[in-house]
Parts: sequence; C-alpha cells; structure tokens
Amino acid sequence: MVQTERRETLFNRCTSILAGAALAFAVCTLLLLGAAWLISTGRAAEGQMQLFCCLGAGLGCFAGGCYAAFREGRQALVVTLAVSGVFFAAWLTVGSALYAMTTLEQALPLLGASIVGAVAAGFAAASGGSHRRRGTGGSR
Repeated sequence: MVQTERRETLFNRCTSILAGAALAFAVCTLLLLGAAWLISTGRAAEGQMQLFCCLGAGLGCFAGGCYAAFREGRQALVVTLAVSGVFFAAWLTVGSALYAMTTLEQALPLLGASIVGAVAAGFAAASGGSHRRRGTGGSR
C-alpha cells in the first residue's frame, strides 16, 4: 500500500515538472516570436536578441515553475528548480539540433535566467498560500 502511494506521488511530481517545463518552453517561444516580430519591423535592435532570449527564459521558467509548484503544493523550490533544469535541457537540445553552432558557453546566460525565474516562482509559490491550513479539527 505504501509502495503504491509513493509511486503515485512520484508520478504526479514528475508529471507536474514536465507540464511546467512544457509551459515554460511555450511561453519562451511565444516571447521569442514577439521579439522576432519587433526586430523584423525595426522597433528593436538586432543586438538585443540575447536580452530577449534571457527575458523569455526567465519569464517562461517563472510561469512554468508557478504552474508546477501550485499543482504540486509541496517542496515548491525543488519543483521549480527541476522545471528549470528540464526546460534548459530541452532548450539546449533543440538549439543544438537546429543550430549546429550552439555551445554551452552561449547558453549560460539562458541557464542563469531560467534559474532566476525558477527561484522567483519557488518563493512566490511558497509564500503564496499554497500550504494547507493545519488545524485541530473542524473550527477555522
């Protein structure tokens, strides 16, 4: 019985982390599409692309981390950092597959931005009332 509950908890946590990373990837991609539009219309300089990439990674990991942490409810910081790690691994894999010149040194700012976004989401989720009220019974 306990073994089944542990497997279910682990499965739920992994599902939350993967769903959060998918949301982070989607938000980052949408922000980068917006940045590409701004650059192509001349409203932003082409040299700002690194800034847009870091902003997209940070906001994406914040959104995905908040989703995963609020869905999981416990150990918010660990869950959000796991979302950040999965997001970064997926982004590095896609970047390496599409652009052969992508190196780890070029991706380090994205790693930093995704960790900052995940930590911010972890603290926001931990202090945001996601904890259940512990009481002694029926009275609130």
